[in-house]
Amino acid sequence: MNFDFRALAFALIIHVLMVLMLLLAIDMPKLELGGKKKIESIETLIIDAPIMTTTEKLRLKDDKQRKLQEIQRQKKLELEKKAEEKRKKDEAQRKLVAEQQRKEEAERKRVEENERKALEQKKKEDQARKEKAEAEKKRKAEEEKKNREEAEKKRLADEEAKKKAIEDARKKAEDAKRKAEEAERRKAQEALEAQMAEELAAEEAARARAAEEARLRDQLRPVLARWVAAMRNKVARNWLRPPGGSEYFECSVFVKQLNSGEVLQVKIEESCGSDVLNESVRKAVLKASPLPLPEDMRVFKKELIFVFKPD
Repeated sequence: MNFDFRALAFALIIHVLMVLMLLLAIDMPKLELGGKKKIESIETLIIDAPIMTTTEKLRLKDDKQRKLQEIQRQKKLELEKKAEEKRKKDEAQRKLVAEQQRKEEAERKRVEENERKALEQKKKEDQARKEKAEAEKKRKAEEEKKNREEAEKKRLADEEAKKKAIEDARKKAEDAKRKAEEAERRKAQEALEAQMAEELAAEEAARARAAEEARLRDQLRPVLARWVAAMRNKVARNWLRPPGGSEYFECSVFVKQLNSGEVLQVKIEESCGSDVLNESVRKAVLKASPLPLPEDMRVFKKELIFVFKPD
């Protein structure tokens, strides 16, 4: 509770004034009795009055003194009564002021309490709004973080899927390439083996043919010799020695013929010694067409080279 120092100072001033007035009231009879005119009046009365005894004078003096004391007592009582009334009035005023101050203080406290409660409520609401905003911000941040994490996971999963697809494609391509290479190698190996088998078979066949041909040559050599001799003799019969030609020469003659012996082409492989002789031999081969056939057609050849020399 706050004290009103101005009211307290005012009450102290009133109290001091009342004490001073009370003291003045007590001293006033002495002043009146001690005044010049009053004394003269009393002295006059004493002079004019009959002579009194000392006892009577003392009694009269005592009476006067008692009366004066009674008057002073009454005045004192009256002053005390007034002071008491003033004190009660001041006390009532003080209580009224105190009550008013108490009410004002209570009202002030009520207002302050309401303001405090309103401020606390506002703080609570602000705190609630702040917490709500922070919670919303946190929720959004967590949601954004979750979305980023999910997006990152999806990106990583996509990259992993792409890598896996690329790796699978690479593996498939490598596997296909490996299989193709394996197939190619097998094919090449099979082809090589087939070629080797063919070559081996060809060699075997060639060897067989060679052996057969050798056998046939051995067997048909006389037939071949007679056939070549027959062709050479027929050509010789159709050959005319050119004038000035050499009596002895020989040359290699290429002949291409049909199965019937008809000559298709004649070419001198090794010269007879001159162009005139070469031309005479060529014409003789053409004139001898069709050439004689062998006794055994197994020795027949459409293209052959034989040596021509005149008898």
